[in-house]
Amino acid sequence: MMPSRLLITPAQRPGLTSTVRLLIRHPMETGYRVDVNGAMVPKNVIHTLMARFEGQPVFKATLGSGISADPYLEFQVRTPRSGELSVQWQDDSGETGEAKARISIPDGRAAQGQDRKSTRLNSSHRCISYAVFCLKKK
Repeated sequence: MMPSRLLITPAQRPGLTSTVRLLIRHPMETGYRVDVNGAMVPKNVIHTLMARFEGQPVFKATLGSGISADPYLEFQVRTPRSGELSVQWQDDSGETGEAKARISIPDGRAAQGQDRKSTRLNSSHRCISYAVFCLKKK
């Protein structure tokens, strides 16, 4: 199994898109490189990547030899609710990898009736400072 790092920025509300960032440790050999003994290094790239949210496919990519070693991918998926996102991939040698992460989306009900806090940049002084104030719901 290839080591990886999966980071997800969840959507602000159900139904919006969450940003998925994935870093996979893989050499992504093109098949054109020669080793120190003069022998060709065989081609071995990740060719298929599939993301599933709660078991349903939400993203699929077909990769090729134009992708650099240790590929970094970023994509968005629509997330209707909180749940688990799993990403699987396979390379030319048959090796597979998987990364999973839980997406927690706020349901929006917790913030109802509460004051919102905001930060505003105050540049009327010689030194820049931040002012915090409350916005009351009408």
